[in-house]
Amino acid sequence: MRPKNKEQIFIGMIRAGIFEVDNEGCVWRLAVRDCAHRITPVARKRAERRTVRGYLALSASVGNRKIVALVHRIIWIYLHGPIPNGLEMNHKDGNKANNQPGNLELVTASQNQKHAYRIIKTHQPKRGEENGFSKLTNNAVIDIRRRRAKGESLSKMAAEYSVSYYTAWDAVKRRWKHIKEGA
Repeated sequence: MRPKNKEQIFIGMIRAGIFEVDNEGCVWRLAVRDCAHRITPVARKRAERRTVRGYLALSASVGNRKIVALVHRIIWIYLHGPIPNGLEMNHKDGNKANNQPGNLELVTASQNQKHAYRIIKTHQPKRGEENGFSKLTNNAVIDIRRRRAKGESLSKMAAEYSVSYYTAWDAVKRRWKHIKEGA
């Protein structure tokens, strides 16, 4: 049976003795596999490479293609099993290169973003009219909501504010939740 994803291919390579995961979350290359699938031992050396985004990744040739996978995901799957749908990996200390098992946790995308804002001090995106790409002002959103509550057509208001129907609909139904009616 063929592995379903890149991480599973690397897990197979760890189990085959090509790579080793130590207690510190480092991955070491112990052997190489030639085109005849023979495994030849090599001098033990670190296998990870840093990506442009700061994560550590493994790469290997499988058949005639190169595969790359993130080390923190491989370590989690190797130690704990598959990552459930809807969850992603988080480095508790904010250091993307620290793949120690105790530093890794599963979180939702929302939790991961909040963690980044809190720990890594990334900037929260500006909301509403503070965002340079905003098509509406806060007062326009309040006006559209009030007029819609009275039964006015979204199409008419969208044309009046020179925005698409969907932008006007977003102001009423989905986005701009930070704007309260009496603001």
